[in-house]
Amino acid sequence: MPKRRKEGNKFTTISISWSDKDMLRTFAKFKRETKNGKLYETDAEVFRRMLDFYKRTTPNDVAHPTYPTVLQDKHQPD
Repeated sequence: MPKRRKEGNKFTTISISWSDKDMLRTFAKFKRETKNGKLYETDAEVFRRMLDFYKRTTPNDVAHPTYPTVLQDKHQPD
């Protein structure tokens, strides 16, 4: 089984369209004013908040792998 992540790395990169990223940024909450301007939540913070909401509102949902897997009992062509 291949490693899913590098040792000690706790973040990953996900690929989304620019239009979806722009929409995601509209949900970022204001955090504080800095000397360079307004600071809003990071993409990771917004994603975590949305994921937490989803988990609360769909408690019976089951996780599934995102990549196809070969079924062990399925006949493989020669």
